[in-house]
Amino acid sequence: MPDWRHFIRGHLAPLTLGAERELEIIEELSQHLEAAYEDALRDGASEHDALKRATAQIPDWRLLECELSRDQRPIARQPATANSKSHEKGWILMETLRRDLLYGWRMLLSALGLAAVGVLLLAAVRPQGLATYSRVVSVNGPRSAVLLVGHHALLLPNQSFLVVAPSMGGCTSVSGPGGTVPLVCPGTLPALDDPGLVAAVARGDVARPSAPNVPTRSMPAGYSVFLLVPAIATVGGGRWAGRTGRGRSSGRERALRGAGAGVVFAVLMGAGTWMAVIDVGLMLNATTTPALFTLGASPVGTASLALVWGVVGGALGALLVGGQDEGTPVPVEPDEPVPPSPTSV
Repeated sequence: MPDWRHFIRGHLAPLTLGAERELEIIEELSQHLEAAYEDALRDGASEHDALKRATAQIPDWRLLECELSRDQRPIARQPATANSKSHEKGWILMETLRRDLLYGWRMLLSALGLAAVGVLLLAAVRPQGLATYSRVVSVNGPRSAVLLVGHHALLLPNQSFLVVAPSMGGCTSVSGPGGTVPLVCPGTLPALDDPGLVAAVARGDVARPSAPNVPTRSMPAGYSVFLLVPAIATVGGGRWAGRTGRGRSSGRERALRGAGAGVVFAVLMGAGTWMAVIDVGLMLNATTTPALFTLGASPVGTASLALVWGVVGGALGALLVGGQDEGTPVPVEPDEPVPPSPTSV
């Protein structure tokens, strides 16, 4: 975070209002410039553009100096009451909750977006998989293909949740009357071309407490890049959360802001995973009722993993912005000299 007090002292000449009043003015101006700087960052501006937007809040330092020099009135301070303290605590609590919700949502949306991009890149580098998909959806003609692709597009948010869960260390499974088969887990993939896969989860005549025995294959090493999905999402959200404090803040305060966003991320991941479960009914033969298959991840397990990723990644990301919160001097433009004091003439 830029050191606005240092910047103001470099632009504002000494005033004749007394040391205490001058310090109060500098503090008020620094809070005003800091608020403008953070608003610009939240609007998506770069740090350089945010700095320019904040410093433009005071275009004429000489005029400001004259106006402040004429102000000889002391600041009236209202005595703190129990109601005012309670109101202030309530406001701080609401502001903390709003910030955690904002950056928790940012973590979630980043994770889902990165998961979708990862799937698309995987399809690009493995054209045989894309060719198989095209052949399967078009087996019943172009009209059926358009319908299937449209349904798949509607399920893209669900698919992103099903990808994020294994990226964090969980499993996406398919369940049927015969049991549950882990579909995508860290390190292993099912042998989808095995003819016994569907039959194993569709058989209802045998009640099993454990998963059916389905052949698996090792996950290619390149799939480990999906670990970057929760890592980038949580650390990035933590960095944004660490920049939102007013004034200078300690490493512990920044870490708590990032961890708070991580807790919200975990709650949202659990709720989203529960809503992303896909139920499909299939007619296995003409003489039986449709068999119900459920595709999804465990909401509780996914939320637990997201809590670890969110708290650790959010706190780490918030700590990475520590150098800015310690008060980085604001660069002074060479064509903006510090105005001389009126008493120096």
